[in-house]
Amino acid sequence: MGRWILDSRFFTEWITPYSFPFFNMAISIHVIAILIAALGGIISTIFSKK
Repeated sequence: MGRWILDSRFFTEWITPYSFPFFNMAISIHVIAILIAALGGIISTIFSKK
């Protein structure tokens, strides 16, 4: 079912720090999660009432 995601060009050619596509996908998901958390922190800092 999810094999087409791992075999896509995104994880096999574009993002290739590792030769195993699952690790490339896991790294991508973690980086996206960290960026979302950082963006949420920045927004909450900007709009926080002092």
